[in-house]
Amino acid sequence: MMVVCSFSALVRAALFIVAVALVAGVSLAGPSTPSGTPGQGPAVATSEPVEH
Repeated sequence: MMVVCSFSALVRAALFIVAVALVAGVSLAGPSTPSGTPGQGPAVATSEPVEH
């Protein structure tokens, strides 16, 4: 029984860690996406005329 309890505890801990990681990833991706998009826009526009 101890092995089953330990396995269950490990599974619960793993699920908790995954859930926290997903929440943290969404929180970090939210502000980063708008900031990264405008930064990449001018960079791509600047690179295009140089290539031509």
